[in-house]
Amino acid sequence: MTQTSNPPSDGHMPTNIVEGATADRRSSAEAQAHDALGAWAGFGVRDIVFLAISGALVLVCSALTAPLHAIGLFGLPQMCMAPFFAFFMAVGVLKVRKPGSATIIAAVSALLSLMMRPASGIMALLTGLIAELIILAIYRDYRRIAAVYAVSIFTPIAMVPVQVLYYYTLVLGRNLSTVMSFNLVVAVVLAVTVVLAVGGSLLGVKVGRELIAHGRLR
Repeated sequence: MTQTSNPPSDGHMPTNIVEGATADRRSSAEAQAHDALGAWAGFGVRDIVFLAISGALVLVCSALTAPLHAIGLFGLPQMCMAPFFAFFMAVGVLKVRKPGSATIIAAVSALLSLMMRPASGIMALLTGLIAELIILAIYRDYRRIAAVYAVSIFTPIAMVPVQVLYYYTLVLGRNLSTVMSFNLVVAVVLAVTVVLAVGGSLLGVKVGRELIAHGRLR
């Protein structure tokens, strides 16, 4: 007859069982860490391509509005860019709802500024990064549609104060107190930018949902 082995009489589990349980716990912890990393950096090739295309479309619109700088009206290019930026940002983040999506779009869209005005491009890139960090600090991710609206609206709006600091302090060489004296111009630019950004974001989410519903965005 086959004899069944009994556990040790001293009450201790066999070494192989203890080691197996430890390995299982270690594997579970590593899986959780991998999932957490994937939530932040787990972009697939299709995700990167789609976000890059969204940023490139923003870049194209930025190039089209570049001649407006010759008019010399402060904030005019930024106001005209706001709805396009918000639109493509909303579509991109709605499709790829992963932390870092907005930063990728902002990085690609800042390429033109980096080539023409390196300081302005760097500040635009930092603005996109800081804007996304603020939104993620509030919502943690983009699973809620409110987070998609928030990041697509807030990012182009945040470009205005950055542009103020860049234009008046670095380009014109004025101190911050002098910059704040131009509050009326800045207020008008900011107000119009908010309206255009909200409109672009609403339209972007609407178009994105329609594309997803019809299987155009997968």
